[in-house]
Amino acid sequence: MTAALTGRDTVLSRLRAQVSGGTATRLHLIGEAGIGKSAVVRHLVTDWQAEGVLTALLTPAPPDRQLTYGGLATVLSAMREQTAQLDPRITSAVGDALGALGGTTETGERSSVADIVHASTLVDIIESICRHRRLVVVIDDVDSLDAASRAIIENAFSRTRSLPAHLLTTARSASAGSGPAAAEIVHLDPLDDAAVRRIVVQRTEGRVDPQGVDRAVRLGAGNPFHAILLATRLPAGDESRRVVPDQLLDPHRTWIAELSPLAHRLLLVAALAASPTLPTLSAVTGAGEREILDELNAVLAQGIITVAEVVRFAHPLYAEAIEQLSAAHDVRRTHQ
Repeated sequence: MTAALTGRDTVLSRLRAQVSGGTATRLHLIGEAGIGKSAVVRHLVTDWQAEGVLTALLTPAPPDRQLTYGGLATVLSAMREQTAQLDPRITSAVGDALGALGGTTETGERSSVADIVHASTLVDIIESICRHRRLVVVIDDVDSLDAASRAIIENAFSRTRSLPAHLLTTARSASAGSGPAAAEIVHLDPLDDAAVRRIVVQRTEGRVDPQGVDRAVRLGAGNPFHAILLATRLPAGDESRRVVPDQLLDPHRTWIAELSPLAHRLLLVAALAASPTLPTLSAVTGAGEREILDELNAVLAQGIITVAEVVRFAHPLYAEAIEQLSAAHDVRRTHQ
């Protein structure tokens, strides 16, 4: 088993067991970016293919490649490659379905009638495949799938519940409600420090000193991808001079940009203060405690912070992102 799968035995066993049955399952694997969702599903796909399960894997597509019906075309192409040994008639039907998509992936044309036709065709293909083998379609990062393909695939799988046709999707935790209807949610939780340390040491091949590994593990907060990037890119020595890599900042730019000026100031105070209680936030910003809670409602709902006796960030990198993406004069003013 690769380093990326360290500590994932339980979730791998659970997903294998749920996809081994003769009736359909809808599984939605969620976890924060970098927690290891892609590593888990890719490993499972490799195992299932070795067992003779017909498997189609969709990987995340950047916005400029999210063509109308593009995801559906990818699924059908994977099916066509694997059905040749089952029944030439299935391969032919899949080829016809791809032909029916025609140039719509390029032109972006879509209609409700076309969606219905494509969904019915996909149902027929699923039924044909399941007479011979189990079928698993895996969509890694379902939120990156084009809307037309997503609607068709989910519709088709909702109509084949009695068959051994399984749909496994992944999404970031903030998108937990974005899975297919009636899907069972499976959480991929942060790893313990010992598991993250083993991954970092193995992936960096001993190039990072123990102190650097310890810092990366602490700041990574159970996220192996974050910890590896931090271990290899944070400067050694004084932690106050650290610069978080852009790769880790990018996912945070959107929600930070959407903050009101007061909410941004409140979170910056919380990131820099030793004990960011509500009275502390009130004293620094001049806002009342009720106003503070109202301002922080959105980030509370997103799971970015918790508010009890003190305001705490759910992940250390949220605090790092707020500090690093704030204007220098705002940081200086808050420090004062």
